[in-house]
Amino acid sequence: MNIKQIIKEEMEDLTKTKKIYVLVGPPSVGKSTWIKSLNNDNIVIINRDEIVEEVAEKNGLTYDEMFINPSPESSEIGDKHPKYGEVVEAPPHMPWTELVYSRLLKINGYVHYLLTTKIEQAVNSDNDIVVDMTNMNKGSRKRALKYLGDKSDEYEKIAVVFKFQGGEDIIKKVSNIRAQQYKDMGKSKTIADNTFDMMFKSYEEPTTEEGFDDIIQVDNIKQLELVIKNNEKL
Repeated sequence: MNIKQIIKEEMEDLTKTKKIYVLVGPPSVGKSTWIKSLNNDNIVIINRDEIVEEVAEKNGLTYDEMFINPSPESSEIGDKHPKYGEVVEAPPHMPWTELVYSRLLKINGYVHYLLTTKIEQAVNSDNDIVVDMTNMNKGSRKRALKYLGDKSDEYEKIAVVFKFQGGEDIIKKVSNIRAQQYKDMGKSKTIADNTFDMMFKSYEEPTTEEGFDDIIQVDNIKQLELVIKNNEKL
């Protein structure tokens, strides 16, 4: 790299007045705890799960019910469920299932609308942004950075990678503890072991070539072990 290129990059860094943190890691790995450690009031947190929970509750549903799909073995297009709506063909953006319920599809569409609106408001503010989702692969992280649009140059882009390798079983146990806590509150939010396994398998290590200015590594495994031990004492 020549001196002109170095000076150019240094000048570009000086123009970046805001930060976007793209969190990378499975559920129950300690992302929310890390956000609290920032101790920064000028941050907008983009968390799809929070929007899902809010919309589900307003529509008389649980978090888990928002992701229920009809079984192709026992359902046909046109069948009607009293709570979830009519069975219809899944749209192209849902290749993991053949059939969906019309009411749940509409409600989840509203979730996407609220998410997009919140992102647009965050980007147009003077706040830092935290994208608190799993972002386990390049495609999801690309979408996260794409949120910035033509304001991309205003942000320092930071990937925050949460270690999970070697702690997969610990993370699953913590998730089960949290699921029980939700159940005790009359709610439901469960993540099946096979869902975790798919997430682990889909992981792609973030790189600066994806557009990040910095990559931070966070290891919460010991703290998660304490969560399990404290729960066992109760």
